[in-house]
Amino acid sequence: MIRSLLVAGFLGVALVASPCLAWHEVGHMLTVLVAYKQLSPGDAPSETVKKLVAILKHHPRYQDDFAISMPAGLTEDGEARWLLCRASVWPDQIRNDRQNGPSYPPQPAKRGSYHRGIWHYFDTPLVIVAEGTSDDQIHALEKKARAGQDLLTDAPTEEEKVMNVLQAIAFNQERFAHGKPEEQSVALCWLLHTLGDIHQPLHAAAAFSAVVFDPVGHQHGDGGGNLIRLADKRNLHAFWDAAPDANPDPSYDPSEPFDLRYNRAYTRALKQIDPLLADAELNAQGKRAAQEKDPKQWTRESFGLAQENVYAVEVRKQLLAADQSRKHAARGVFVRLSDAYRDRAHEIGKLQTVRGGYRSAEFLKGL
Repeated sequence: MIRSLLVAGFLGVALVASPCLAWHEVGHMLTVLVAYKQLSPGDAPSETVKKLVAILKHHPRYQDDFAISMPAGLTEDGEARWLLCRASVWPDQIRNDRQNGPSYPPQPAKRGSYHRGIWHYFDTPLVIVAEGTSDDQIHALEKKARAGQDLLTDAPTEEEKVMNVLQAIAFNQERFAHGKPEEQSVALCWLLHTLGDIHQPLHAAAAFSAVVFDPVGHQHGDGGGNLIRLADKRNLHAFWDAAPDANPDPSYDPSEPFDLRYNRAYTRALKQIDPLLADAELNAQGKRAAQEKDPKQWTRESFGLAQENVYAVEVRKQLLAADQSRKHAARGVFVRLSDAYRDRAHEIGKLQTVRGGYRSAEFLKGL
């Protein structure tokens, strides 16, 4: 039997600065397309959508990062869907600019200056210990896991002080309400993206253990699954990033030119959105989810999914076996996933994109 502990409740958070993405492009696009259907149930964009598209066209990099790549011949409805999907993955697109790092304020000529890696995460520490571990040992490990973590959930007024996804949502909501048009457009991209991020379970949790993910040697534990390696050469985080996709791209490579990857992903998302919207039970859950409007609660929900389903018994057993062997995780820990685990991950991925889509629609109505 395996025992697990949520460290210091919801507010004990670890910010995991990771090179991995949140949902891959398909997950973010499905979230936006679900939201779009709630905002524009007909064949033409609603006034709310038209407003968002008009704001997006003030983006300081609109020509280079949006217009130049948009397919020709789109209807007004098709253009709106394409632009909002593109906006939702723009915060990942800007990661690819390795020559220009983040700056405050960003410089429109330098795509990478807009990058904010820690805006994607709010990872609550999850301490995994074996049955029989004493309370004193648990508390000592808990104390280590909390040390050095940023526990703030306020809304900073200065961009450089935003340290996690919840603060990013609050900051960009305020920027959208009161910023200049070009600031509003960038804030819209971040909101579309982070409202999806917060529903990826491994953007709300990081695992700690006594040996392989000892917080002294691994301040951010397993890095939200980035240090748990799989047989297919991915890590656990990347596996969950792809979970919503009914037909994951076997050649997916984050270093590939963004437009090539984006176009394939958009085609797959368009093929998957109608079956997703036709699933009555999923959409009933989406409607119920939309009644909860507090992003903090969404993060608690994602943590619960991580605790029960990401770090499921089969994963915990393998992590504890590595602990017992006393092998430190300089390059991570290797685990095997069952077919049942993989199937469950896909179902959760679909559920979370639908929940995220319904909640995003309600959030966008209130902007």
